[in-house]
Amino acid sequence: MKRELRIPFVISTGIYSIIGDLQDELGDLKGSKELRIHIKDQIQNLVGVNHPYYLASVQDVVKSYWKLRELKEAEALLQENLPRLREVCGVQHPNTIVGAGNLVRIFTLQGKWKEAEELGLQTMESSASVFGREHKETLHIAISLATAYLFRGRWAEAEELNKQIVDTSNKVFGQEHPVSLFAIGNLASTYSRQELWEQQAQEKGSQAVEMSKTVLGKQHLETLTAMGNLARTFSENGRLEEAEMLEKSV
Repeated sequence: MKRELRIPFVISTGIYSIIGDLQDELGDLKGSKELRIHIKDQIQNLVGVNHPYYLASVQDVVKSYWKLRELKEAEALLQENLPRLREVCGVQHPNTIVGAGNLVRIFTLQGKWKEAEELGLQTMESSASVFGREHKETLHIAISLATAYLFRGRWAEAEELNKQIVDTSNKVFGQEHPVSLFAIGNLASTYSRQELWEQQAQEKGSQAVEMSKTVLGKQHLETLTAMGNLARTFSENGRLEEAEMLEKSV
């Protein structure tokens, strides 16, 4: 029979979690991943896989996989954990919604557009109901859903949702927030792929790149993504020299 977690152990895992976050900030991503996996395994040995502490520890491991771009490992762990979250916490519980939202983003990063759309639409509505439509979690899920629409050729849905995200994010967080920057870049890609509003596509893309460089830095993942999107926009509109220069910078 699994034992209940003792208070000292709960405190120590909390401390280790903080240490893992500090390792991330210092750039020791592999070290923080090993620590988080160790904590997860220790909690599993004590209370099993259906305890809320274990379910939370899985999300910490997923965070490390995400930052190291170990997407297959992240997906496998989330796919295994999500049914437990639904059973233990409930479908509308914040932890379940965050777990499902993470899986939607992992699907998007791997180009699994059908899976991202199916789970994303359901999860976005749950997030809007629980957190509100202006909450960062809801906006992140919406961005993934809009990206899935875009790459599945559903231009009207992609454009409409991206405009909503840009308007909401600018209002809540400001134009220089990472969510706003990514949404602007996504909207530029939508314009470009429709082969409409060429000037708007390039202006939005350039705006996303410059603001992202200023706010996040040239080497930040969101900046590099925005630069890649703008390079594709230039290429698709015959500005090959500018596209090549940007692609070399990514």
